[in-house]
Amino acid sequence: MAVSGAVRTIIGNMDIHENLEALIAKFKGDEAAFLYQSAFNCNAGTIQAITEAGDIIISDELNHASIIDGCRLSKASKGVYKHSDMDSLEAVLKDARDKYKNILIITDGVFSMDGDIAKLLK
Repeated sequence: MAVSGAVRTIIGNMDIHENLEALIAKFKGDEAAFLYQSAFNCNAGTIQAITEAGDIIISDELNHASIIDGCRLSKASKGVYKHSDMDSLEAVLKDARDKYKNILIITDGVFSMDGDIAKLLK
């Protein structure tokens, strides 16, 4: 059995990585899956991959630094709403509604500094 001695960015891609991704995709019933070595890498890679110029990313003001960095790496415009404040989010959304092609709302699930859980309902 091949064992990874380090992360992909150090040792490169191995069959074990692709086999695990195929297994996860099959389990989830999806076409494919991709594994990141950390949440930071996931946020930096995914946010910019799914947004582009003409889109807007609307982010909770207390999101983790890795989410903020992922947003900065994107060519999309950025908007911020007050922490877990659905009225603030609604106001930003109403302002952005007709100005952008796509809107991505992004929030932490559990905020690391305070331990509070994201409010997702009004």
